[in-house]
Amino acid sequence: MYVLPPAKYSNGIFTRVLRLGSDKLVRVSITSKGTVDRPKLSVFTHSHSDLDKTDEKEIVEKISIMFSLDDDLDEFYSLANEDPVLRHVKNDLCGLKIQTSPTFFEGMIIGFCLVWTSFQRAVSIIDGLVREFGLRFGAEYGFPSAKELANASVDKLKELRLGFRAERIKRFSTQVVEGNLFGLYEYAKK
Repeated sequence: MYVLPPAKYSNGIFTRVLRLGSDKLVRVSITSKGTVDRPKLSVFTHSHSDLDKTDEKEIVEKISIMFSLDDDLDEFYSLANEDPVLRHVKNDLCGLKIQTSPTFFEGMIIGFCLVWTSFQRAVSIIDGLVREFGLRFGAEYGFPSAKELANASVDKLKELRLGFRAERIKRFSTQVVEGNLFGLYEYAKK
């Protein structure tokens, strides 16, 4: 299984540090306890802060987004059963869903890092970004916030081998912090 930083997968356990809207950090460790037909996840959380009901709800929402838990594939499987090629793919990959980022912001930053580079290099770039600007939680890190990346200099971002991506990450993060995503549209038209 391939995962992008700050996530890790080892011995059947997916782990990563999530930053909540309350700015609390929480490490989640997730294992599959179900089957393809009856999936079930076991989730263990650890935080240095007390988690309230709002935090718990946000954790559930982020895990649901990351693992596409609300996606219903029954219609796709029905269609795939009728196609001779897709039928075999469906049988081999039944239950597979793509792991995604828990937030739009993180997804966009990862998207910038994946542009025009090998997957291995992108993983290295993302890992450097997380270690340099993310908050530390024991030996692990949470993904950097928009504010942390907006405050970073373009030169410091370029030191992480981001190249042309550095300016885009800085600009996007600044727009998010300022609440002016429309400004990105104007920037893109230039």
